[in-house]
Amino acid sequence: MLDYIEHLQKKPEYVRRRIVWITTVVCVLVIAGVWAGTLRTRLSSIFTPPPNPENPIETAPLFSLKENIESLFKEGRDSFTPTPF
Repeated sequence: MLDYIEHLQKKPEYVRRRIVWITTVVCVLVIAGVWAGTLRTRLSSIFTPPPNPENPIETAPLFSLKENIESLFKEGRDSFTPTPF
């Protein structure tokens, strides 16, 4: 490995810069791929309803937020619905 690094150090600067950019892009793509691969699992754990709704500690944060927003819109819609006299 050290021999390869020494070999790269002997190359012109424009070649070394190109190698640095290519290596950086490859690393970013690998990290983004791992992140995208785990994103579905993380989002499903956030949006799934809790197993025990009686215990507020077990509630998923975005699931609770979704329920609150839905109830807010339902209450707002019901307040504008004309009531018969």
